Amino acid sequence: MGKRISVIVADDSADFAMSVRHMLEGEGFDVPATTCTGEDTIDAVCQHRPDILVLDLCIPRIEGFDVIETIRSRELNPQPVIIIYTGLVNELLIRKARECGASYIVNKDNDPAVLIDCIRRFAAEPPAPTGADMGSVLDLERQITEIIHDVGVPAHIKGYQYLREAIKICVLDVKVLDSVTKKLYPMVARQYA
Repeated sequence: MGKRISVIVADDSADFAMSVRHMLEGEGFDVPATTCTGEDTIDAVCQHRPDILVLDLCIPRIEGFDVIETIRSRELNPQPVIIIYTGLVNELLIRKARECGASYIVNKDNDPAVLIDCIRRFAAEPPAPTGADMGSVLDLERQITEIIHDVGVPAHIKGYQYLREAIKICVLDVKVLDSVTKKLYPMVARQYA
């Protein structure tokens, strides 16, 4: 039997962090620590050297992006995969996460299985360090393009860009799917107005 994947969970709510811990342990992951502040998160990562850090951005003392930058500046070998686990996902957050060195973003509103699948995927195939782009957020645009191509939608078809934008919006905020005509369509229209 191979080494169990180790995960540290950082969230400002101790109860929420513990519920995520129990969920992950139930799936066979090793969770050596949960933390509720930025300082404790940095200390726990340096002490336990986890494979993965699941990090909420809204934590006290040292906010999430600063935690990521501090961890990335440390000489940890290997660096942990950092998954931002937050309730608010938008393009600005994705851009900042990419700049700081996060590996992926999971919306807390998604089914918890999404987080578990993400951890398993990164544990099986960690993102390769690429200099300044080390641990960058997965290229959502590339993934969407590949999926649309796999489905068989040609890039020259009328409305292709609208489809890409709609998929991206839904990935970033799954709640939009609750009102496609009132929220999603106007958002896409504003993007291409």
